[in-house]
Amino acid sequence: MPNALNSNDDSPDALQLRLDHALATLKSLYESWSDVPHELLVTNHMREQLPSQTRELFDYYAATHAESFEAGASQDEVVRLERLEVRMRVLEALLEENYIDWTLATPGYPIYAKPFGKSVFKRSMRAGLQEGNLTTEIFERHAVAFFDGNGIKAMSMCVGYDAVANYLRTVARIFTDPKGPTRVWLEEQGISATAMSVGGDEFALLLRGKQSISPQLMQEIISRYQQEIASSTELRSSLDFNDRSVLINLGFPTKETRAEFELLSADEQAQKLYELRSTLPDAFIPSFSGGGVTLDEIIASGAVTVEKPNETFDTLREEMFDTIMQVAEGRQAQNKENLKSRLLATDPKTYQFLLRTPNDRLLLAEISRLRGLLGL
Repeated sequence: MPNALNSNDDSPDALQLRLDHALATLKSLYESWSDVPHELLVTNHMREQLPSQTRELFDYYAATHAESFEAGASQDEVVRLERLEVRMRVLEALLEENYIDWTLATPGYPIYAKPFGKSVFKRSMRAGLQEGNLTTEIFERHAVAFFDGNGIKAMSMCVGYDAVANYLRTVARIFTDPKGPTRVWLEEQGISATAMSVGGDEFALLLRGKQSISPQLMQEIISRYQQEIASSTELRSSLDFNDRSVLINLGFPTKETRAEFELLSADEQAQKLYELRSTLPDAFIPSFSGGGVTLDEIIASGAVTVEKPNETFDTLREEMFDTIMQVAEGRQAQNKENLKSRLLATDPKTYQFLLRTPNDRLLLAEISRLRGLLGL
């Protein structure tokens, strides 16, 4: 293997060499993998990912539907293929059912779990390898955008878990709505998006383009979704800083502090709430930090180990997916820290709110101290 593949050389030639090597390895592994009957290999692989009870259900339905085929076919091979087709249809339906995040999904707006996104990625890479005249552009056509909610803990303090869950369901609908402005724009760009819920208030989009997805296009995708979220009337109405109950929940989150507040006179309570309201932004603006990366970026950088002992077509595709998710999440996290730094200097009220947790009673004093150190 050329030494340049293991070096820190970031010259254009070295980056292209890594891409070419990854493509050659992927092709070689695919050829070995495809020696196994395709329908049976994919069916069994997907079946193994099911929970045990669902796997038993799949086997039962697959057998039942297969037996329902008329046995009058003249060739055993035709019957075998028919049964495999039924198994695939049943299995994919079960996979979709088990890989939907039912906590955040709403009727007509399925938001998938991460394993389903991985399955889509692996199938897309396989389909790409079946194309003629394949080039390293296959890596440029795959990308991930990662999003993480800002101020979710503070919001939960204000309105409670159920309201936050509804808020996140609305965000999930924005990512999944085929008629949403950003999704429509993506379709116009020849890009399909598989939306995933990847934990708590985190979402990811697996992007697959008919053409290359450039870093500039990736940033525009992220910005468009951020703007769509920020401008959503439904999301903005999720939290009202002028609501008395919101102020009480936020300012007096524990039983002890709530009891102390209730002992105050009406005028004293009003003064406390007025002082608290003065520390908050004028209005709630929903926001999500975002970051993204294309598959060719992580391969060219050497983040994916292309050759390992016992490497297979499956393990290499899985490593590609896991790595692109990790890098996209890391970029999102860095962008979130950059946002906090900007807000600390330019919008301390929003900064204060976004970082509030039940244990941050001294947060305002700490912000004042930090601003003093910065001479602001």
